[in-house]
Amino acid sequence: MSKPYTNLFFILTQKTASLKKAVLKIDRKLYHNLFIKRIT
Repeated sequence: MSKPYTNLFFILTQKTASLKKAVLKIDRKLYHNLFIKRIT
């Protein structure tokens, strides 16, 4: 009974981790663009 739940939890944690990485990448790009715009 607990096996599928642990699998689901593992999948969820993996997805949230990749999501956080993607968000960090986007955040860095946006910050970089804003920084360049502010300088010029």
